[in-house]
Amino acid sequence: MTAREHTSNVNWRKVIENFRSGYQFIAPSEILMIELVANSLDAGAEDIAIDLEGDEVVHLVVTDNGHGMRSRKEFEEYHDLGSLTKSRGGGIGWAGIGAKLYIDRCDSIYTETRSASFTGSSHWSFLKVEKAPKWREVSPHGLLRGKRGTAIEITISDRKEVRRFSEEAIKETILGNYNYAMKPHGEAVLKLNGERIAPFVPAQTAIKTEGVDVKLREGGRATGVLSILREDAPSGIALVSIVVHGKTIGEQYDFRQFARLKDPDHVAGYIRCDPLIHVTTTSKDAFNRRTSLWKDFDKRVGKVFSAWLDREGELEKIKSDLELEKLAAEIQEDLNRVFSLPEIKQLSLDLFQDFRRRLTPIAVSTGIDKGSIVTGSQETSGTLGGQGVGSGVATEGDDPGTSIAKDEKGAEAVGQKERRVRAGIRLTFASFPESLERAWVDSAVQAIVVNNAHQAFKCAEDLDSISFYAIDCCFSVVTDTIEDPAERDRVLNKLFGAYSSISG
Repeated sequence: MTAREHTSNVNWRKVIENFRSGYQFIAPSEILMIELVANSLDAGAEDIAIDLEGDEVVHLVVTDNGHGMRSRKEFEEYHDLGSLTKSRGGGIGWAGIGAKLYIDRCDSIYTETRSASFTGSSHWSFLKVEKAPKWREVSPHGLLRGKRGTAIEITISDRKEVRRFSEEAIKETILGNYNYAMKPHGEAVLKLNGERIAPFVPAQTAIKTEGVDVKLREGGRATGVLSILREDAPSGIALVSIVVHGKTIGEQYDFRQFARLKDPDHVAGYIRCDPLIHVTTTSKDAFNRRTSLWKDFDKRVGKVFSAWLDREGELEKIKSDLELEKLAAEIQEDLNRVFSLPEIKQLSLDLFQDFRRRLTPIAVSTGIDKGSIVTGSQETSGTLGGQGVGSGVATEGDDPGTSIAKDEKGAEAVGQKERRVRAGIRLTFASFPESLERAWVDSAVQAIVVNNAHQAFKCAEDLDSISFYAIDCCFSVVTDTIEDPAERDRVLNKLFGAYSSISG
């Protein structure tokens, strides 16, 4: 009995081109390799074999030991444009798209899959005169030797496409996208024509390394290893790779250190953070960097990254104009007054919720230091041994009343206790001519940096309005995590209203 051919009423050519356009400046042959390996990793594969044969006609075969397709329903859905069997956030592949993104450029695709509950094989092709490909079930070719897995064989005869496939090109694509999915970084072993693709391991040539383990506010962790290398990292590996479900997403990242890195080619490493799957773009090759999840990740991991490089002497010091720094101190004072207002505290702008520990003088009969009574007070809890303990203790502050300050000539017995205080806002000006951003948070110096090389700053300088420009930059930075435009405008309105009230 002849196998029945299956087809679709959807205009696949248009839909495939729309899918591929999500990848910027990447050839369809490279997209094919990225998606095939992504689907294997999503299926739990630890052994992935890539074989490339032929000259005028190329046969590309990708075989894995993943869980395979588990039912006829899943097998049939695989032949639709979007498999409904994948849950959002459950993997890095494009919802089972895989080889389908290349079906309009090849002669045929053969698929063989096996699991504990199902075995199936199919052959499909997409003739140029058709609006959609046709597929039919066929007998297995015997590509799978294990008890489970999936094998896909793609036949290509178009001369332009054939030239795009080479061992060198495939290896480059694999290392650029899956370097940190392979052992010893991950669980997978990838082979190309029988030889293992060896990943680059920064720690093996590192002078110094730093482990990262950061808890994110919205749940999950970001973990990884950072390295300073003896020599330049391979092309495409320098700086930090952000890895989601085994795939390196986007270009290597410098956590906003811009020109401060003394030798960026000697810095390498990876941060693995699967929760970021929820803020990837549709093609899962970049992040939506305006989301609160990305901002939280960027802030917390960036703080570790930049602080480590700063300790190791790998960051250039920010050089700023003394006159501008004096102005920055004045603006800081106004900003901290704004953010101390009750109505602004209620906005919970995360950037300024950090705390620092500080030694605070208090009146203690057994104190060994001397102090004097001063004007100005703040009733503080937690000063005498934990949250809620010591409520009502008078420490130095801006409220009416008196408190104790250290004074070697004073007559009062003073002790020093550690208490948590809000870190407040730090502002600095620095020149970064290559940056298109007006201002940003620099984790290394724990401050908002206003770029005084930006053309907008120069306009403000000509108009003698640097102070207001800096305030506007700071308010823009602190509200950048608010995704809803209307809500962001509402918060900005409150901030400027508060600034107007304290500045007169």
